Amino acid sequence: MKYSLLNRQDVVRKIVSGELLLKEAMDLYHIKSQRTIIRWLDEYQRKHQKEEYENVETEKECKKCSALSSRVLPANLLNSFELIRVEEKDRALYFYLEEYEKAPRGFEKEVLIPKGFLDSIIIQDFPIRGRKSFLCLKRRKWVKDGVSGMIYSKWDDFTTLVRVTNEFGEYLKSG
Repeated sequence: MKYSLLNRQDVVRKIVSGELLLKEAMDLYHIKSQRTIIRWLDEYQRKHQKEEYENVETEKECKKCSALSSRVLPANLLNSFELIRVEEKDRALYFYLEEYEKAPRGFEKEVLIPKGFLDSIIIQDFPIRGRKSFLCLKRRKWVKDGVSGMIYSKWDDFTTLVRVTNEFGEYLKSG
């Protein structure tokens, strides 16, 4: 006998959640064989084990990426920005960063409402292994209840995060 996918999913969900026992599910959905439901439960378990494994692998990759980015990106940048993704385009690396959802300096005690992001700013950073690298920074914008206009972090707050070091400046001069 053929069973619809919705019935399968419903039976499995109810058994896994504890709503129904195997025998109750057989009676309610007119399923003649326990093997059928057990096969569905096995498929469900394999699918969820695979998803769980992929989630663990993704989490490991995120930790590696985070550890690496803290060594590659300018010092203290990750205190204000979260690394969202890294892309390679035309032999260049693009690091996409979004400002954390915390109030701009001077407005910490105010009640602010987040209103998305300003347009991205792209800053060229030090080359990495012969590839140009760019920081794509998105700053948050806010509104203060009862006040017109947007509030956002000033670039002065971030210039020290991406300033060229003396060592690198000397290296550029010597080359």
